[in-house]
Parts: sequence; C-alpha cells; structure tokens
Amino acid sequence: GYATGAASGPTVCLHTYPLPFRLWDEKYRTGQVLRTTAIGQVPPDCWPPALKCRSRMHYYLADRLAAMAEAGARALLLDHQGWVSEASTANLILYNREEGLVSPPASKVLQGISLAVACELARQLDIPSGHRELTTEDVTSADEAFLTSTPLCLLPVTRVDGRPIGCGAPGDAFRRVLSAWSEMV
Repeated sequence: GYATGAASGPTVCLHTYPLPFRLWDEKYRTGQVLRTTAIGQVPPDCWPPALKCRSRMHYYLADRLAAMAEAGARALLLDHQGWVSEASTANLILYNREEGLVSPPASKVLQGISLAVACELARQLDIPSGHRELTTEDVTSADEAFLTSTPLCLLPVTRVDGRPIGCGAPGDAFRRVLSAWSEMV
C-alpha cells in the first residue's frame, strides 16, 4: 500500500534478534510447569483457532495468573467447553505408552510447524501420533507431556496444577524425539 511506482516482485522484510535461550535452557533438564487459569482460549466465534491473531492478551493474562499461582508456571489454556487446547504460545503433546503421541484436535489449535515436525519425527521413531479431545485429567495422567513452538522446538512438561506428569521429570520419549530433532537439524 505504501509502495510508489510499479513493483517488480514482493517486498520481504525480516525483523529478527538472537533467541533469549536463557529463558528456557534449564527447563530442558527440569521441565516446564503448567497451570490452568480462569483465562481460557479465545472462543472460536471470536476468531478461528487457525488464525494467527496479533492479539496475545489472553496468553499474557493467563501466564500472569499461572505465575501468581506457582513461580515459573505457564498457562495451560482450556477452551470454552473445558477441553485442553494449548499452552500460551505453544502446542501441547501428550505421550502415553499405549497410544503414542496425542494432541488436541487440529481444528481447535493454531497448527504449529514444530508440532508437525515432532509428530513426523515420532512416526520415524515408530511412535504413533494422533489427535483427540483432552481433559486436564488426560494431561496429569499421561506418561509424559511436551510443548512445541518455534523458539524452543520441544520442551518437557513435568507438572500441571501441582500434579506431576509421569515421574515428574523429562522422560525417555521426550529424549528420543529431541535427539531425532537434533539429528535432523
């Protein structure tokens, strides 16, 4: 809209900076803590879950409440029906020995590239993956849980609402998928 004259091709702009790895490097060893809060996912009648909307206010408010409830916690967002959707700025994946990797239905979350990569790597490792509705009980009873997002790739979740996931430490499935990710990179 601001260009003058005839454009010969697309204008590409990049805004970049070094990732602040210090914000999560310890979490690869100790795991991320999640808390559900009164601030939930934006309902789909406000904007579609597949839309990468510029407003992140609900993430910010939910994370503030999570950190007030437990130091270092991030928010685990529930949708308007009480189903688990995603963490603030990250997709959630559960691991169960009987089921493999499972995440919320694709229609209910922003489909992250990192989520797709984690599922593809799992398939290469002969770990099945799929999608279904998840409750907070599904999360706390999982053998393992991970977050996926662009800056952190894959991060273990070790506690939700004060309850440990599995043994309360990063597990073997996490290490296998993260190792495959590192080899791919």
